[in-house]
Amino acid sequence: MKDWKDIDRKTGDFEVTLTSGERIWGSFPLEHEESLLGNGVVGFLPWDKKDELFQDLPKGYVKIPIDRVRQSIKTIPFSAIKSLKEAEKELGGICLMGNKPIPTGLAVSLENHGKPGFIKVNYQIPGNPKQYEIGELEIINKELILPLKLAFVSYAREDQKTVEDITRKLNDAGILTWFDENEILPGDLWETKIETAIEKSEYVLVFFSSKTLERTGYKNKEIRYILDQAKYRPLGSRYIIPILLDDCKPPREFKELHWLSHGKEGWFKKLVQVLK
Repeated sequence: MKDWKDIDRKTGDFEVTLTSGERIWGSFPLEHEESLLGNGVVGFLPWDKKDELFQDLPKGYVKIPIDRVRQSIKTIPFSAIKSLKEAEKELGGICLMGNKPIPTGLAVSLENHGKPGFIKVNYQIPGNPKQYEIGELEIINKELILPLKLAFVSYAREDQKTVEDITRKLNDAGILTWFDENEILPGDLWETKIETAIEKSEYVLVFFSSKTLERTGYKNKEIRYILDQAKYRPLGSRYIIPILLDDCKPPREFKELHWLSHGKEGWFKKLVQVLK
């Protein structure tokens, strides 16, 4: 790596990319490494070796035997280092990938387990006491981006109770949903919020019944907006998932899409498989 001597390595932790493509995380704790390790190499302390190095030592400033240091230090030739960047430690916010709206009540727990610039993340869906593990996420520009998919729920008021029950079951299965009754608050620009959620969601669940197919008004406008958004998705990608709540037939605009029939054996299991 060029200009190695100009890089301040005395403080902080780093992400190091080697010419082999391997990425490693840790620090450069040695001040006079040439006299200890020889020319053309650098002493690197991997993050998972820190506890081992400082184990059983008293707190405060102490001298560590060089033999003990050598056991934990990884010797890397300068020529093997492609690039390095200081690992971010400050977390300013959390967002969903694709800048999706975060559903009300989504709970996130964070654990700094030692790897520089990374945080271990678990999440909990509203109404579901179970915690789901995401794993290690890197802090990027002071943000954690949660790689969670979102399913928008489209329905008519006549079917609200049935759809609420289905949405609750999806939440219990670990599926993140956008349901207007939970997300639209007094004073919100409700139509704008709905359209934004449709645009950002990976999936749109459209519920139909014999009653709602005859309905006029905003529901039809919402359906048209969903169909319009589908045009901007990659060809062949799964976006709209029609769900029939009774023996009705889907509108002709949806006939090319395979639909699920509520109540048919195995329908809910299939839905969860698709959304996960």
